[in-house]
Amino acid sequence: MKTHNALVAKATALFQQGKSALAAAVCKKILQTHPENYQANIILGAITLHSAPEEAIPYLEQASSSATTPALKAQAMSNLSLAFGLLSRHEEALNAINQAVDCAPQHPLFLCNRANTLEQLRKWSLMEQDLQKALQIDPSLQDARLSLAVSLRHQTRWPEALAQLDQIDRNDWAVCAEKAIVLWLNGEPNAALKQAATLPLASLRSAADYAAEQGGTELAIALFTDYVAQCPSDTSSQFQLHALQGTAIEQPPADYIESVFDNCADKFESHLVNTLSYSAHQHVASLTAQFLSLPPVELLDLGCGTGLVGKELRKALPTCALAGVDLSANMLKLAEEQSIYNRLIQSDIDSLLNDTPPFSGITAADTVIYFGALEPLFAGVSRSLLAKGIFVFNTEKLSEGAADSWQLTPSGRYQHHKAYIKNLAAEHGMQLQFSEDRIIRHENDQAVVGTIFVLQKQ
Repeated sequence: MKTHNALVAKATALFQQGKSALAAAVCKKILQTHPENYQANIILGAITLHSAPEEAIPYLEQASSSATTPALKAQAMSNLSLAFGLLSRHEEALNAINQAVDCAPQHPLFLCNRANTLEQLRKWSLMEQDLQKALQIDPSLQDARLSLAVSLRHQTRWPEALAQLDQIDRNDWAVCAEKAIVLWLNGEPNAALKQAATLPLASLRSAADYAAEQGGTELAIALFTDYVAQCPSDTSSQFQLHALQGTAIEQPPADYIESVFDNCADKFESHLVNTLSYSAHQHVASLTAQFLSLPPVELLDLGCGTGLVGKELRKALPTCALAGVDLSANMLKLAEEQSIYNRLIQSDIDSLLNDTPPFSGITAADTVIYFGALEPLFAGVSRSLLAKGIFVFNTEKLSEGAADSWQLTPSGRYQHHKAYIKNLAAEHGMQLQFSEDRIIRHENDQAVVGTIFVLQKQ
């Protein structure tokens, strides 16, 4: 027992000193003989929380079960909620943080953590209630006041949101951007732009991104216009401005795609699948297995990302060789860790398709939506398919009455007309085998409808 207690004390001291690797090693040694030990589990959960939230969950669940006081259980459940949140499993996160608040109802941190989860679930009035209570307990919580302003904005209570923002005694870009949005919504565009004008250039870009994410399209256009005027070499920001304006740009710059996906790689899969109910990868893989008539020498997955399509193909066609291509090094690194593909290539798609042996099939789930004009892509795909090989992909649906073949949307993604796809297929020696409209994700509480296509080279 004395040795065990000494190990627990050592692990705790190492963790407090920031020596996470050594603390983790000691904790794992403790769990070999005392798997229920609260302190070892809570430390391991904390260490793995942000780097590997899936690994943190069993440690934190055990810590919760082993807790001997309500305060200890509350800490474990709060951390467990954070782990679920990082994985975009927000309903599970809410269940965990509810238990933490039940154990410690006057702890402002747990109330703020629950408010953050409620924000992800867009439950604005409940979020407001938790933040009001947290601020009654501790009025100095600046981030809670900022979040309260956000919840009030979403309830269209703009003067109340401004009143909360005016009480915050710091002026970083997040506060400034939120205030600009609320002022704009409150019918004060000049005041909104004056607020944003106080920001340094890098922060102005962040504020523009935030306004776009929050649906403040007109404000985002104004901020991006200002930013691009000061930084004309930033092609990514120019493209975002064009997207918000609906300008017909044929294809985003490579650095835009690379930076977007490099920056979101760690949360990409969990956000798509758990938050947006994304399913295009399943449709594409299922139809590939269904329509593939050639012996599958090798399949090429365009814009493979972290391997969502690859995992589904691996289940349906376990003996098939798979190649994946993507611009994002961070995405490819995560795909490589999962050992899904036989080979991975970092390249832009057009360059790869111009210099590759032919494939039995080519897949592209949520990849074509990052191309406007598709003539070069279809020419490359046709060159890169064996006779009778198939091309399986999805688009985002453009309304039948649209005048153009494709259009750029404020999301930075493209929509395509079905007739345009059918005509291109015929022009490049491919025959339409299947097309069907399906919901491919949900976004801002709206279903995003796409079309799944199967083309076969003649």
